[in-house]
This record gives sequence, structure tokens and C-alpha cells, in this order.
Amino acid sequence: MCIRDRINFWRYQDGYVFRSRVTTPEAQLCSAYNGKGSTLLYTAGCDSVVHAYDPNPESASREVMHSEVTTSLAGDDRRTGHTGQIADLVMLPMHNGIVSGGADKLICIWSLDKLELVRQLEGHKKGIHTLDWAEEVSLIFSGGTEHGIYIWNPYVEKRTFIMRGHEYSLAKLRYLPGKYALVSADVAGNVYIWDVRTYKIVQKFKLPPKKEISSIEIQKDPHMLITGGKSLIFYECEKMENENLTDDENCIDIIYNSVPTVSYTHLTLPTICSV
Repeated sequence: MCIRDRINFWRYQDGYVFRSRVTTPEAQLCSAYNGKGSTLLYTAGCDSVVHAYDPNPESASREVMHSEVTTSLAGDDRRTGHTGQIADLVMLPMHNGIVSGGADKLICIWSLDKLELVRQLEGHKKGIHTLDWAEEVSLIFSGGTEHGIYIWNPYVEKRTFIMRGHEYSLAKLRYLPGKYALVSADVAGNVYIWDVRTYKIVQKFKLPPKKEISSIEIQKDPHMLITGGKSLIFYECEKMENENLTDDENCIDIIYNSVPTVSYTHLTLPTICSV
């Protein structure tokens, strides 16, 4: 995406050859791609609207959800969507939906089947910068100018919990599938790893001095955490010497949970170190 109200599509199979371009009404600040039987790219930004674009040159763009027009559900005229710029989008594959959050402190859940607002989540006192979705536990995470990480059930309008620990505005949230862990980063360069089953911090570290964070991404193979700002920093997960063991060192404690019938140790989440 480009700041100058346009989106460029590239064909990476041929060495990133330019394919097509579409013009947007205003600058787009975020994007999300479904990737499951759909070629549409969803974007949002300063115009408070979620758009869908098809990378095929012959396909025109279409507005999916217009936040300024009332999308009344069951006669409830409060549900008018966003009134300010949208800062982040995240797909909800199991619900065939998409979630948006923005400067107006609102989180909106949209149906991609009906192209309408399903639910509006309210609770943030300041603007939202980042969202993510954990399909394993069916939770939405949001953060922004406030220092807390809000946790939401997509079926409930009120928040489930607030995870507190950061002392600065949040820059990015990323969930680690299969690890029940959420990585959060704030603008001061602090990175926290949370266990989403207990809502507790299991690890934290800080970037080198004068290194700021505007984004973080998770790479699965090899398993790495990448932080982005004015430069990229790569962190590699520490690997166990014996793959059959959960930890290389002695365990401090073991807790048995009778519901999923598994045991947990204090050191099951990966240790992240700089490379």
C-alpha cells in the first residue's frame, strides 16, 4: 500500500513484477487478506470505511462496509460503525468475518456474507492501534493509546479482561498459534509475552537503546520474532537440546489441569533471544 491513495499489486512468482494498481478514496492505513478461497484484499484507513479489492486487473474495487451509513441490526440504530479513521483489521476465519478498530475507540465485527455490522464492542477510553485474533481460544485482543491489552469474546459486547503491564502506548499485538501465547510491543521498545490461558506475563525483554517498535511479526519456520521500526531486529526462539523434553533445565514446578488432561511447566513457552 502507498500513502498516496493507491494500492499496487505485484506477481511474486515472476520476481515481483508489477501487476495492477487501484486508486483509493483516501490513504489506507491497514490491510487484511483472507486467503481461504477468496482473492479479495481488505483495507481501511482515514475514510472510516472497509474496502475490498480484487488483484485481478479487470476487477473493480468495492466498498464492503461503509461506517458512515447506518447499518441497523434488529432495529438498533446505534450501530453506525466507525466515525474516525480505522487503524487495524484482522480476519475472523471461523466466523467468515473481519474485525476493525480505530481512533474512535470502537471495535466493529463485520459479516463478509451479509456485508453488514454484526456487533460493536465498546470499552476503550482512547484510540485503538492494533488488533489480533486467537482462534484456539476464540478471543479478540486489542490495544492502543491505553497501556492495557483488552480481551474480548466476539459474541459478547463487554470486554472479558484487561491485561496490564505496559507503561507506554501499545504498537502491535501478535498471537502465536499453538503456543497459547500473545506477544505485545509498546512504542518504547518493551516486548511482553503473555499466557492467554492465565492472562499472566511469562517473559519480557527490551529492545536495544534508541530502537523503536512500530510493528512485530511472527515467522513459523524457522520460528522467529521480528520487530520493525527504523530497522528490523530478528529474535530466534531457543531450541531444546532434546526434542522429547519440554525444558533443558530442571523444572521448578509442574501443574496438572484435569480439563484438557495435560501438564504444564513454568518454562513451556519459547525463550526468545537476539541473533
